[in-house]
Amino acid sequence: MKKQEKAFIVRKYGQNENTEELNSLLSEGWSVTSISPMSGGGQSEAFALVILQKQE
Repeated sequence: MKKQEKAFIVRKYGQNENTEELNSLLSEGWSVTSISPMSGGGQSEAFALVILQKQE
């Protein structure tokens, strides 16, 4: 089996976020292998590095 990996940055700032894109990847068979918080956000900002993996 071939294994693919993908890095994805989850971002949340104010009302803007990209969690729907992450949920879409998870529904396509990708799974989370690690999550690391990232710095740089203000009071209403949050970022995280998510490593995804998929077996084919």
